[in-house]
Amino acid sequence: MNVNQQAHQTLPPGLAEVLAQQSSIARLCQQNAVSRLELFGSATAYHFDPATSDFDFLVEFAIQNPAGAADRFFNLRQGLSELLEAAIDLVELKAVKNPYFLDAIASSRVNIFGRVPHPSE
Repeated sequence: MNVNQQAHQTLPPGLAEVLAQQSSIARLCQQNAVSRLELFGSATAYHFDPATSDFDFLVEFAIQNPAGAADRFFNLRQGLSELLEAAIDLVELKAVKNPYFLDAIASSRVNIFGRVPHPSE
């Protein structure tokens, strides 16, 4: 067992699974013009159950042009689902209008790809 495997064993199982696929996720993000991808929810907690839980991601795209937006969104979701062999809930950050939702998930957000958000985001 290498150091990365040991480190991943101390993490919540969902987060460890995502981090084990981080290089493949990075390629997927680059292919779909993602500027930032964050994991949140049960996958960042120890009560994550791989048999029944899904993975929740917040995404921010680098390209804001509506042309091709649906393709980028659904290609990313499908690619994540194939990599993680699980259902994926993908939420576009700019579509979130409810500040209470952002407050509720703030403590579980983990940056997976791209720039680290400012604390006010």
